[in-house]
Amino acid sequence: MRLNRLFSGLVTLLNVSYIGAWIFVFNTISNQTDRQLSFLNGWFNLFKNINQLDITLVVLTLTSIVSTIWIHKPNLKRFAKITLLVHLLFLAYMLWSHL
Repeated sequence: MRLNRLFSGLVTLLNVSYIGAWIFVFNTISNQTDRQLSFLNGWFNLFKNINQLDITLVVLTLTSIVSTIWIHKPNLKRFAKITLLVHLLFLAYMLWSHL
């Protein structure tokens, strides 16, 4: 249960920082190529393109949702409800931004 909270908290932090980074990049850089390069450099060059980063975060988010529901199935506490809300909002944002 504690490991799940740590994992869910970390994925939530990654999701929020992802959206925050995109907001920052869109408000400061006007050229599309420079936006993508700046955004990828912010993730310490772990990913070669944005699609790899998006897929990785979506898989982590789905894993976190499944593990949170599986472990907290009988009664969802406040932390689980908040993380599930953030995860679902992130998935909605990803779906909306890629359509």
